[in-house]
Amino acid sequence: MDSGELLGSDELTASGVEDYQQALPFFISWILSWLERGGGDSEQIVVYVESPNNIEINNEWRNMSWYFGGIIYWAPRIYMGDFDSVHYANIGFGLSAEYHFLNLLSLGTGVELTSDYVRVTNQPEDMYRDFVLELPLLIKFVIKPAGNFILSPYAGLNFNFAIYRDIMPPPFSWIAGFQHGIKAGAGMIVFDFRFSTDIGHSSLGEKWTGDPVNFQRYMINIGLGYKKGVGRPTVD
Repeated sequence: MDSGELLGSDELTASGVEDYQQALPFFISWILSWLERGGGDSEQIVVYVESPNNIEINNEWRNMSWYFGGIIYWAPRIYMGDFDSVHYANIGFGLSAEYHFLNLLSLGTGVELTSDYVRVTNQPEDMYRDFVLELPLLIKFVIKPAGNFILSPYAGLNFNFAIYRDIMPPPFSWIAGFQHGIKAGAGMIVFDFRFSTDIGHSSLGEKWTGDPVNFQRYMINIGLGYKKGVGRPTVD
């Protein structure tokens, strides 16, 4: 038999990294079999390889029209007035909703709860505590640099509501922050870094009106959370 006679053929189509990994044992087996037969052109294998530019990447997880999530914050507070104080041991949490009305822009809102704990003099009894319900309204720029990431710098306003009214923040605060999302399962893990300050001064509540103390609040939020997209995907 001539060495150039074709005894059989195999065909393989590889279209991605996983396909190449699955095909590797097949190639090794074919080469060993060919060597055992003494080499020669007794068999032919045809491999069809798709260009990497044609390999489809599933980006639906970061192109949904709506995102809902939850987050927990480390939320230190700085109070500046006649007496300056800092409250480090502060935790907050929140729920969020986000609508992507354009591929690169979204509107966000939600509800967040955190606490204020302010010292207005150096006397131990001059400590005041309250919980503040915050309703953020944010506009986010959505940047998608790679298949597994979303970067979202944002700015907006907080609407503030004191629960016990022992400490009275002004109605509005401005916010500037940055959120980094990493694909995890059907959604993404988010790291959130935010700075905000009140538009105006805070004061003690109605029960402390005899003590005219005003101060400025500066808030830092460092958060870890998770959010998932729903709805019709937008264009990447």
